[in-house]
Amino acid sequence: MEKDHLKTPFEILEPSSIGVNEEREVHESSDEVTVLLDQVVRIAVSWGSKLSARSEDLEARQRNAEKSLADSRCQLDQIESRLENNESKMNALRDNQARISAQIQKLIDRLSTLTQNLDQTRIFSEAISRRIDKLANDFIEREVREPLFKDVLQLYESFDILNESMSSPKNISGGLTFHFKQFLDRYGLKIICPEVGSTFDPKKHQSIDQQEAPKKELEGQIAGIYHSGLYRDGKIIRPAQVAVFVSKSDDCNLDVIEGGHRNEEYDQE
Repeated sequence: MEKDHLKTPFEILEPSSIGVNEEREVHESSDEVTVLLDQVVRIAVSWGSKLSARSEDLEARQRNAEKSLADSRCQLDQIESRLENNESKMNALRDNQARISAQIQKLIDRLSTLTQNLDQTRIFSEAISRRIDKLANDFIEREVREPLFKDVLQLYESFDILNESMSSPKNISGGLTFHFKQFLDRYGLKIICPEVGSTFDPKKHQSIDQQEAPKKELEGQIAGIYHSGLYRDGKIIRPAQVAVFVSKSDDCNLDVIEGGHRNEEYDQE
């Protein structure tokens, strides 16, 4: 009996061993595999292209990112540099502000000092003004009014003497006397006209003559009147010039009386 011969795969695939139908199926399967492989290759090529494009895109994005990062670092450095400059400027501004504040404080202190000096100057100026006014008033009183009042007093005495020595009409003498009194009252003038026998007052009398007292009790009294006196507001403008009774044996009294008027204010009677 013959042993069965084992066929190899090639032998199995030989045309002699395969039927026509089977051969046709093999060819169809081979075509399908070829198509499938072709599709696989196409898909692989497409994926490779896509992966390559993707890789290039990623590389481009990476380059852009690196460039952006470099730009950002440059901008950051510029910002840091500006911040440092701004900080330096701020420090300079703070120093200037402190210096300006100190100068302002100095100006305020100086203004306060000037204000105090101005107040003192104003007070001093007011005091000087009052002093000048007083000096001017004193000068006018001493150099203008008092001489005028003395001349008026002499005119009044001359008119009084003339009125007593001459028989002038009463209406004329009375009118002049009235006007003189009005003038005296307008300026607050009072006539010092002591009576003979009254006590000598050195504050408002001036002794220009001495007479021997016939009696001891007459010593120090007025013996005669030469000129009337004049005072205003308690101030003697001209003392009344009189003669005084004295004792020859009392030299001390003579010296005191001859001293006469002392230019002092006195209380009005």
